[in-house]
Amino acid sequence: MRKFHLVSRWHVDAPVDAVWDVLADPAFTWPSWWPALSADDVVASGGRTAERWSRVRLRVRSPLGWSLHVGLVLESACEPAAGPPVQAGRALLRASGDLVGTGAVVVVRLPAPLPDGDDDGGATEVTLTWSVGLARAGVTGRLLGLLPRWVLTAAHGAVMRSGERGLRARVGAAAVSRTSGRWTSGATSPPRRSGAAPP
Repeated sequence: MRKFHLVSRWHVDAPVDAVWDVLADPAFTWPSWWPALSADDVVASGGRTAERWSRVRLRVRSPLGWSLHVGLVLESACEPAAGPPVQAGRALLRASGDLVGTGAVVVVRLPAPLPDGDDDGGATEVTLTWSVGLARAGVTGRLLGLLPRWVLTAAHGAVMRSGERGLRARVGAAAVSRTSGRWTSGATSPPRRSGAAPP
């Protein structure tokens, strides 16, 4: 099994709490703002944010034409806190299916505004770390096993950049809609929910 350790850092010009609320949405609405993702099933708690054992099955579309099917289970989550002391938001996900391993999400307020100088409410850094093995079977799995590592890493980078752009747009749209008194839904419907999280 080919193993990868992939780290992406997103900078979002929005407060930590706003970013966390989008990422930790219990309905797992990531596919509504992340073009490379679709979800066919979500099992989550009915709380304000996702809780332990929430899970989703994802299809991740590569810019090179293949798709990976990945199950994610939320193993732990801790919301960000303003402090003192300041505490980053953290989530640990367990991946199964075509990718096997873990995903860690860390959400923290940036110590300084983004380069455009906008400091109203602060800016946020999201660090996503995937430590996974490629477990895809069949012809596609064999092909992926033959591709140079840099090709797979570049495809991952393209998928992650689309997520960063989508999150920036979603949080920006949410801020505008909250100001106007309306909540703006994403471009697509959120995935179907199928019950409560296991105890």
